[in-house]
Amino acid sequence: MTAKFFSHYRIIERLGQGGMGEVYLTEDTKLNRHVALKILLPEMARDSVSIQRFQREARLTAALSHPNIVTVFEVGEQDGTHFVAMEYIDGHTLRQELKGQPLDLDFVFSVALQVAAALVVAHASGIVHRDIKPENIMLRSGRQIKVLDFGLSRIDPLLSGTAPGEERVTQTLLSLADSVSGTVGYMSPEQLRGQFVDARSDLFAFGVVLYEMLAGRRPFDDRSIAESIHQVLAVEPRPLAQLNPSVPNALIRVVHKCLEKDSKKRYQSARELEADLQKVSQAWQAGRLRTTEIPRRVLQLRAGFWHRRWWWLFGAAAAAIIALLLFLKPAGSPLPNSIAALPIENVSSDHSLDRVADSLSDSLRINLAGLPGLSIAPASLTERYRGPRTDPIAAGRQLRVHTLLTGKLSRRENNIEVSLELTDVARRAQIWSDHISRRATDLAGLQNDLWADIILQIRPKLGLGGQHPLQPPQNSQAYQFCQRGYARLRDPGAHSTELAIRDFQQAIEENHNYASAYAGLAQAYVAIANYGIQPPVTVLSQAISASRHALELDPDISLASTSYGFAITAGDFDLAGAERWFRRAIAFDPKLPRARSLLALMVLVPLKRGDEAMIEMQRAIDASPQDATLSLAFANVLYFSRRFDEALATNARVSADYLPIRSAQEALCLAAMRKPAQVEAVILAAGKDKGPAVGQIAHMQRCMLAYAYGQQGRTKDAERIAEDLDRQATYSYVSPCNRAAVKVALNRTDEALDLLNTCYDQRDLFFRFIGVDPRYDPLRGNKRFQSLLRRAGLP
Repeated sequence: MTAKFFSHYRIIERLGQGGMGEVYLTEDTKLNRHVALKILLPEMARDSVSIQRFQREARLTAALSHPNIVTVFEVGEQDGTHFVAMEYIDGHTLRQELKGQPLDLDFVFSVALQVAAALVVAHASGIVHRDIKPENIMLRSGRQIKVLDFGLSRIDPLLSGTAPGEERVTQTLLSLADSVSGTVGYMSPEQLRGQFVDARSDLFAFGVVLYEMLAGRRPFDDRSIAESIHQVLAVEPRPLAQLNPSVPNALIRVVHKCLEKDSKKRYQSARELEADLQKVSQAWQAGRLRTTEIPRRVLQLRAGFWHRRWWWLFGAAAAAIIALLLFLKPAGSPLPNSIAALPIENVSSDHSLDRVADSLSDSLRINLAGLPGLSIAPASLTERYRGPRTDPIAAGRQLRVHTLLTGKLSRRENNIEVSLELTDVARRAQIWSDHISRRATDLAGLQNDLWADIILQIRPKLGLGGQHPLQPPQNSQAYQFCQRGYARLRDPGAHSTELAIRDFQQAIEENHNYASAYAGLAQAYVAIANYGIQPPVTVLSQAISASRHALELDPDISLASTSYGFAITAGDFDLAGAERWFRRAIAFDPKLPRARSLLALMVLVPLKRGDEAMIEMQRAIDASPQDATLSLAFANVLYFSRRFDEALATNARVSADYLPIRSAQEALCLAAMRKPAQVEAVILAAGKDKGPAVGQIAHMQRCMLAYAYGQQGRTKDAERIAEDLDRQATYSYVSPCNRAAVKVALNRTDEALDLLNTCYDQRDLFFRFIGVDPRYDPLRGNKRFQSLLRRAGLP
């Protein structure tokens, strides 16, 4: 349209075009407001069916009044051109939020509840949308959403009371020719078959949207219309639990119920769905939900505990570092001093005590987590052993732990009683028990007693010494927030860590002098810095601040010393200061392998003190010989020390369950040894054996594959991967250091140095290694490279 006015609407700009009309931002000169003007396309105006459909959309939308449904102001015709004036939404579509990665759960709940509310109103008015998809969900400031485009809507006779057949629009597969394949992927099976559809079809489409927000991908293949149709009709989507373990089980059940292929098995109304979403959302906000259980087959893998963490680990060197920071310990055979604390069982008839039992279970796990040298099974694994029928010995064997802590809770008059038992799994022998009784109103007293049991009785039984990071509770509410934060840190995923941050912050609000809460907050910020979902520089300053607060309140907290050491070397490149803090943590507890490993990898290696680094790594391994993460870290030290054969040999001894990281480390060594064909073989074999890697591990592997292609002279293949990684970096965090290595292999020196400068600015985890990483050897004589090393204080 070239005219400046259309009726009394002043044309400002063209916003876009849909299947039926063009949309313009206009000013309503009568009411002085911005309006979105949708004008029927000329070719559509010649078709009476299109005109009727266009008018029907406007008529149906105008009949609805709800904050989450776009408002129609006027339907009209000007000189033979049909138009609809509707509310202008200054925002963007949900599709623009979806960038191939799961969305934040709080955001998902916000969107889901609003869409559900809009569907409740539409369905109550007898209107079925029939085209729910991310493109038709608009987001404006304040997270308010608007459902758009009722262009495919129809009146449901069962809802509206009209006679069957009235207003019925049968859409067969043949009418899909003008649809994009993505739309097909949101249609219900009955809609694709051309059968009669009702409100339950919208709920299926809504389930697809929910799945996509939570998984970062659609449940049905969208490579072609035919494949999409086949999958919607005949293929079950991959379980959400496998794609995003941080999604609560209750929410997964909601999504999969929406996606039932038989409409009779779905939610039967939007109101029913909305009610379930509200319950799940409220439970999530209150911290009462359990995250996704690991599938039973994963329990049978040798690595046991940590299989679910691959999606967020940050590459070969970073993976070892994060594992050390977050106490990751795999479970091949039972680890020395390994324990599982099963959920405390409420054996009373008072179900209101279930939450008390859960809170005390968290207390036990958190207090145990603070014992140096002890490996704890995470709640995500122990949760499956809840209930009276659990065989504790069988549970201990399946969890591959040496000792098992179980408990029962009951009520006797005005008292709550807790009995605890510690069992040696191998010997099938009870090695300790205790019985605690407190008034029902004295939850803080119960928590104090549990803390005393862990520190004064269980710790000696396990032969453990050292320091315990959590102080005994003084403010009960603060203590509960703090222990919940530590519990969430032990579950995988950025979302769990973000919730932990909120818990620690609430603990600090309750008690401003709570050193343990500040220490946990620092650890959580360090974890977020390493997830690779955003540049680390954005949160490292917060880690430094929280660590300082903890140390000012209690200088003897080794956890805070270690987190502070990591944060200042990552955020400030203060290697000398970091060394002091790591050594201080070691002085508190000489057997603490985590601090020694971080000292070796984060400080001594970048300072080219490789011999010292290997000594510290060996001491760490001697303290915890079964911890595979220490071997992964040692392999990195050997790689950076140019001892490639030894690094490969060390790497090969690590369990095959660590294959995604092992393959990346092997690729580094083989590339340094100029064996590009073997690099390619290792990475491709890992994908076939364990399935394609995801997240930053996938980025690392692809970077190494491109690097190998560059070494082989396969420039086009290398450039194709490099361009794809550059494109991904525009909407998600892909380590600039790894991308720079690819540019080096392609002899693009200036581009490589630009990316390394970005690494410095963003405090990328890999940056500290550029002075010792063989991949950057061609840059050693470059003045820009040398200047960059000097800026970071690297030799």
